[in-house]
Amino acid sequence: MAPEKVACMAPTVPRFYGDTNIADAAGSFWIINPDLLTFRIRSVERKSLRGANLEAVKRVEAWLEASINAHQSIGVETVLSTAKYRRLV
Repeated sequence: MAPEKVACMAPTVPRFYGDTNIADAAGSFWIINPDLLTFRIRSVERKSLRGANLEAVKRVEAWLEASINAHQSIGVETVLSTAKYRRLV
């Protein structure tokens, strides 16, 4: 089953990152949902839950770092009780 597509600056973006797009006077930005990416990695790449979760963390961190380096606003869902993404948020 192909992922749904949503409109954004790129021609098409799979919805496995979530479909939250915040817009205000300064522009718009995505809110990434790492749990949806973990689910997608498990489904498509057939990784274990632990392996998919680790891969999702790596990919989200790379996305956040690239966005920061490009001065692009971006958000990420996170759990306050864990240190994941804390250095980038």
